[in-house]
Amino acid sequence: MKALLRLQDTWKIMKKGYKEPKDEVFISQAQKYTLKDSRKRDKKAFFTIYKALDDDGFEKISN
Repeated sequence: MKALLRLQDTWKIMKKGYKEPKDEVFISQAQKYTLKDSRKRDKKAFFTIYKALDDDGFEKISN
C-alpha cells in the first residue's frame, strides 16, 4: 500500500496530513492553490485505501 500511495504522490499527505485554515478569506492565492492540492491528494489517498479493502475490512475501519 505504501508503494502505491507513493506512486500516486499521496504518501506524504497521508503520513503528515495538512492544516485546514479557519477562514479561507485571508489566505493568498498561492495558499489557496496549495490547500486545494492538499485536499485533492488527501481524498485520492483515502479513495485508494478504500478501493483496496473488501466489505469486511471497510466496515471495520469505517466505524
